[in-house]
Order: sequence, then structure tokens, then C-alpha cells
Amino acid sequence: MGDTIISKGLFHTVTFLSSTAEDCQNFCPCTDFFNIVEIRVCRQALKKGVGSIGVNNDQIRKFSAGKLDLLFQFIFNLCFHLSYWPTEWRSATIFSLIKGGIRNAWDPYDYRGISIVDTVGKFLEKLVYNRLKIVCLPQISEVQSGGLARNGSVQQVIRVVEEVDKLLNVTDFNEQGAELPVNSVVLALLDCSKAFDRMFRPLLLRKLRDIGSL
Repeated sequence: MGDTIISKGLFHTVTFLSSTAEDCQNFCPCTDFFNIVEIRVCRQALKKGVGSIGVNNDQIRKFSAGKLDLLFQFIFNLCFHLSYWPTEWRSATIFSLIKGGIRNAWDPYDYRGISIVDTVGKFLEKLVYNRLKIVCLPQISEVQSGGLARNGSVQQVIRVVEEVDKLLNVTDFNEQGAELPVNSVVLALLDCSKAFDRMFRPLLLRKLRDIGSL
């Protein structure tokens, strides 16, 4: 009986496009298998991508045979069910690329590491990433910019300027009836060098568990 349930789950075809509101409400991104539409939409959204090992993203993206999606669905759901990530998909070829602008070619800090990984592994990573967004986005502050699409440094600058301007425009009248600003604004900016590279990963994972995202 258990094997039958697993077999059906590996080819689970219920989708948000055709499900009822109750089905969507019962969807659990942490335990439900990848459905066929989820696979197809993610495959067609793959970037052209240079820096891949094996079949190129563009070749997978433009392939029109529906059987290919079923094959990916079976393989990815099998990995999902077994909590297994093949070694080939986790291995990367890394080479150094000098950063833009005027750089010192002899300074190792002026280089950026570029990872070349397997295309199919990147496909599965994208599927998992889409699921993580469902779980984590409600827990992330609306003023968070790093790692969020269409919310970069420009939006942060606009947000800060608007907030400072709003505070400076608050006025009151003194005893002589003159209108004077009420607030003084002090802006403190902190730039953490190599913050991503130096992140203490166990602490980050613990924070995610504390908010229920893991």
C-alpha cells in the first residue's frame, strides 16, 4: 500500500491551475511532491545560462515533448522523497574571474569565484527555491532587499529618502508662532565586508528554524 501511494505521488498531477481552493489550501510546500505543471513552468523559465555542465539550459527550456517533463518529475520526486541529492549535482568546477573596474590582478580579493555546476542539478535547485519562497517570504520583512527579485538597492535608497523626508517635514509652532521642524534625523550606515562569505551558517539555519521556516 505504501509503495502504491509513493508511486502515485511521484507522478502527482494536481495543480494550482485546476485545483479547488480547498486543494490549494491543503498544499504543503515542505512535503508535497512536485506536480507536472510545476515542473513545466520551472523548465520553461530556466535562463539560457552559460556556466553549466551537461545539457544547456536553453536546450532543456525549448524541448517541447511532454514526456521529458514526466521524466524530470519522476527523478526529482524520487530525490525529494529520499532526501537525496546526487553527488554530481552537488559538485562544482570553480574558477576565478577578476571583478569589474580598475583592479589589481595580483590581489586575490579582486577576484570572484564562479561555480560551474550540472544543469539538471540547477533545475532541481530552482524547484526547491520556488518552494522555499512560499515558506520564507511571509517571514521576511517588507524592507528586506537582498536576495529578493525587483527589490534592490535603488528601491532601498528611495525608501530611505522618503522616510527621512517624511520625518523632516514634521513641524510645530513655537511660542512666537514660528513654524519649526520638530525632528533631527541621524542616518547611520553599516557596510559589512564579505558579509555573505563570512556568514555563520549554523546560526542562520537556527534562526530559520526559530521562525518555523525549517
